[in-house]
Order: sequence, then C-alpha cells, then structure tokens
Amino acid sequence: VYLYTRTAFGPLVGFEVGWLLIWTRVLSAAANLNLFVLYLAELWPEAAAGAPRAIVMLVLAGTVAITNVIGVRGAAWAIDFWTIAKLAPLALLIVLGLPQIDADTLAGQVATDPDWTQAILIMMFAFGGFESALLPAGEMRDPKRDLAFALLVGLAIVATVYVLVQLVVVGVVVDAATAKAPLASVFGILLGPPGMTLASSAAMVSVYGWTTGAMLAQPRVIHAMAARGELPRALAYVHPRFRTPAFAILAFAAAGLALALVACGTPAEGDPGTGVPAECRPVETPPGWTYPPGPYGTDVGDRFADFTLDDCDDQPVAFHARIDQRLAAVAQHMEDRGHVAVAREPQVSEAPIVENKR
Repeated sequence: VYLYTRTAFGPLVGFEVGWLLIWTRVLSAAANLNLFVLYLAELWPEAAAGAPRAIVMLVLAGTVAITNVIGVRGAAWAIDFWTIAKLAPLALLIVLGLPQIDADTLAGQVATDPDWTQAILIMMFAFGGFESALLPAGEMRDPKRDLAFALLVGLAIVATVYVLVQLVVVGVVVDAATAKAPLASVFGILLGPPGMTLASSAAMVSVYGWTTGAMLAQPRVIHAMAARGELPRALAYVHPRFRTPAFAILAFAAAGLALALVACGTPAEGDPGTGVPAECRPVETPPGWTYPPGPYGTDVGDRFADFTLDDCDDQPVAFHARIDQRLAAVAQHMEDRGHVAVAREPQVSEAPIVENKR
C-alpha cells in the first residue's frame, strides 16, 4: 500500500499512508497485548496487573520479535501453526454446534437497533488485513505464482468459517445480540465450564497468531520508508545472516510493548508499586444515597461483597462493565421484590424523595 501510493501519488501521500499504517498497526499490537493479558487473567488472575502483567507482555512481544528476526521461513511456519491452532477450536464449535441449532432460537433472533453502516464496518474489520500478506512479497520465492492463489483461497476459507460460526451462534445462543462474548457463550452451552476455559485459551492463541503475523508484515513498511529516507536510516538495517529488517522488527515490537504497558495509566495514588491503575480505583458512593430497610439491604451487601480490584481486570472499560452488570443484577432483584432505590439530598431539607429504579 505504501509503495503503491508513493509511486502513484507522490512521496507526500506515500509518507502519510505509510505513517498512518505503521501507527495503526502499532496501536493494534498494543491493544492485542492487553487483550492477551485479559484473557490470561481469566485463568491466572495475577497476570492482570503489576509485574506479572509486564512480564507476560515482554515475553509475548519478545518471542514473536525474535522469531521474525531469525527469518521469514520460521515466522511463516509459526503463522501456519497458530492459524491451525486458531481454526481448531472454531472447527470444534462448528462440528458440535451445528447439530444443536434450535429453530425457535434461530427464528427469535432480532436486531433491536439495525444499523447497516455498523454492519458494514464490522464486516470490513473482519475481512480487513488480507493485504498484509503482500508486504513480505519481496522475500518470497515466487510471489507471482503463489500470492493470488493464497489470497483467494484464504478469503474463501475465512468467509466459510465466519458464516458457519455465525450460524451456530444465532442458532444456539438465545438473544445472541446481547451476549457480551458470543463464542464463549456457545462453548459454555455446549461444553459447560471447560468450554469457557477453552474459549479463553482459543482467544489467547488467536491474539498470539495475530501478533506474529503483524510482526512479520508491518516492519517491512518501516524498512521501506527508512530505505527512502523518510524514517531514520538505521531502521533500514538488514541482518547479514537472516536477511530480515531486524531493527525495524525490534522497533515495532518495542513501540507496541511500550504503549501496551502504559495503556492503563499509573498505579493508584497512595498505593505506589501495586500495579493497580488509577482508572481502576473504586469510586466512593455519592453522599445522600440510601436504600429502604429490610432484607433487601442485606442482599445488596451480599451482591457486592465479593467485588474487589481484581474485577477491574486492568482495564477501565472492563471495570465499568462489571459494575454495570452488578447494578443491573441489583436493579432486577429490586424490581422482583417490589423495592426501589431511594436517592436523597445530602442536606436535611424538605426536598421530595426521588425514586429511581436503577
């Protein structure tokens, strides 16, 4: 993409496209490193914060970078392996799920707020990235013979898997549109608790495979721009033995790792060294909020008693999502028992009581 736009529209447009391409992939790498840690934390909670989180990210980025520096062939074999590892759980889901499709569940799926623009955006995201296979073409033996075939067959396989997985999800999960993690829900229905563990493991494998592919493709853009004087010349260095853009690969890995490590901010004030991000600190209950007396008050305490900073999962988004889940459960419990939460003014006054069901 970079070389095409540079040749067709000039150096300025080529630089802009290459620069944007580099940073979108670096940010994606940082996001995926955090995603890997979040899924790992479901199996090993200590990995969510502090030194374990940093070590896991460092090991992941380091091993992928070293694999790509050693050579294209080794990186390609690694991508093949992780691709098969990613497809295996999906194939299992398809094989187990297709016979379990329920006609009533399938017919009951409703898009509550249909938006074709969002659907197109998701579809573009799902199928985007195929062009990355072209970036290391200069290091292939016969790209003219192999690339076109590989792209078409790859897209056909991906489209088939997408269709079958989607069919299983909407045929097994009731009201699939509201499911936070549809694939995990399907695995949970089909296999029980072991299925949830399998889903988390499959997600980590998928993230690792994506990182391996990104580390193979994107540093070639950095190398190409450096070779043309648009980035520091040192990034154009080619390893004399492995014939790979070693410095560009290491720079890409270092940038993604650095952004991943700082993505959640700094440790909470007053508790230095804990590794708990400031955004994840619990918020004090606003003054003036009370609840009706009776058994409901005890139920609220029970529902929130096990809520700790571990629930933050090192991500503000996950933190607030879990709070919302707890509040939704409490609100539903209130409605079931005929209770309402009562918000009162902090000062003593004749202000009317405001009833709020959430």
